[in-house]
Amino acid sequence: MGPNTSRGPSQERPVAGRLNKFFQPSSPRNKHKAQPLRRLLTVPGNPVMSGTVGSTFYSVTVHVIFACKDRRPLITPEISARLYSYIGGILRNRDCVLLEGGGVADHVHLLIGIAPRHAIATILRDIKANASKWIHETWPGQEFAWQEGYGVFSVSISHIEKTRAYIRNQEEHHKKQSF
Repeated sequence: MGPNTSRGPSQERPVAGRLNKFFQPSSPRNKHKAQPLRRLLTVPGNPVMSGTVGSTFYSVTVHVIFACKDRRPLITPEISARLYSYIGGILRNRDCVLLEGGGVADHVHLLIGIAPRHAIATILRDIKANASKWIHETWPGQEFAWQEGYGVFSVSISHIEKTRAYIRNQEEHHKKQSF
């Protein structure tokens, strides 16, 4: 499995194995770096990925929210059941990973691990355009469009699990609060 291949949240990322070669604790200069970095990179659910250069490590995780046009409830249960898998495929094709996806009938929340060579605006443009096209092709009579714009917020490694839980709990959350 390649370094940018999506894995389940409980599986260790392949990057961690390469750290043994890069950060040799036998070197006095690197001794303090090896253990903390190795622990950080093997946290379950951590979207750390590796570029093609063995010494490039990154964790760029964002929480994205965008709505249907005019905040109309256009995401039916049938669409919702397949939408996040489709979005995950779009992201995998761009060397990114969908860590969590959820929402309600009028908006979506995505937790995305993004490769730093991509602009967030470009990734979101691709998600919205391709998902909209897919919905129109899959359900030809279904009215659907995304609203312009989005909200995007960086998420630290220490807050990934809390953000995932928040996204999974959207239906319950919106029974109590509006967007």
